[in-house]
Amino acid sequence: MVFPPLIPTQLSSPRYTPGSGKDPTGRKSKREAAKNFQRWAKQLGPNDMTVFSDGSEQFDQSQGHLVGYGFVVYRKGEITAQGSAALGGPCHVFDAETVGALRGLEAADANPGDTIWVCVDSVSVIWGLRGSASLSSQWAYIRFHELAEELEDKGVSVRIRWCPGHEGIEGNEKADRLADEGAKGPADTDPRTQGATVSGIRSELRKAAREASARCWQARKRSDAYDRWKLEYNPTKEPNELGLPRRILGHYLAMRTGHGDFRGYHDLFAHQGAKTQCAWCDNSTAPDHLVHCPNSVKLWKKWSNGPTQRPNTQTRQEYLYKTLGSPRAFEEFVAITGHFTLLPR
Repeated sequence: MVFPPLIPTQLSSPRYTPGSGKDPTGRKSKREAAKNFQRWAKQLGPNDMTVFSDGSEQFDQSQGHLVGYGFVVYRKGEITAQGSAALGGPCHVFDAETVGALRGLEAADANPGDTIWVCVDSVSVIWGLRGSASLSSQWAYIRFHELAEELEDKGVSVRIRWCPGHEGIEGNEKADRLADEGAKGPADTDPRTQGATVSGIRSELRKAAREASARCWQARKRSDAYDRWKLEYNPTKEPNELGLPRRILGHYLAMRTGHGDFRGYHDLFAHQGAKTQCAWCDNSTAPDHLVHCPNSVKLWKKWSNGPTQRPNTQTRQEYLYKTLGSPRAFEEFVAITGHFTLLPR
């Protein structure tokens, strides 16, 4: 697989500024922080400027993956500048929020006051703006740092503050709307905003790895007994079935693999004295007997998301396929029928 060119990164020294090691949220909830922010905003002086920036990541059916930023600059409660644009190449909202903060500071630099407050709702972006630049969109962080230092040399203080998102704060809501518009274009004119970012390439690599894993699984020869369950291949760090109680998980895996207290399994390996009759109905045990057992069938009205009329063999089989695809639904079905409360005999 060929990936698009990565925006070049550079070796940079760690950056430490006052407050760069402190949690931007102050360990406050979004609601509490929003109230504090509103009170703080009312106390700003006439020479204070606030820059709000935000990013947007969308998936459009016709245009595909869209990423953009928006920013708005206020002074004395009035908007003095605003803007938005789209980013190109594999990238994420993290990159858009970084570039948006830079563009907002650049706009404020045109007519700065005594203090410029850059208000961002992304904690991860704030860490990079206050301290060391992230590798993803590193150029934007470095340019932000340089511009902040240039402004400081002119006597303009640049401060960065966490602004809780989606809490009714006017500037943040405005930047959010601009970011949504910006994601749809036009594109930012800086070529560095149109290349692949580190976070974007990481996502592409993870996607490629998942696809390769899925192709490998599909190419594997599996038994018909396993394939008949029509299970989707969806690898995760922790499969949902591992959340089942241990006893239920044992039955769940036995049914999926066919390795359990089933007539066919015991006969295949000539197990002597194996118990192969269902304790409820005396029929032979099988991986799918759970749903065909008369005791389970008579409870069909209690089945979660079950059939609307007494199920025939095919309907029961389809219901079992669906249930095995959802471990929690399987656990609920087992609880309703009580099938495994009695052991084969």
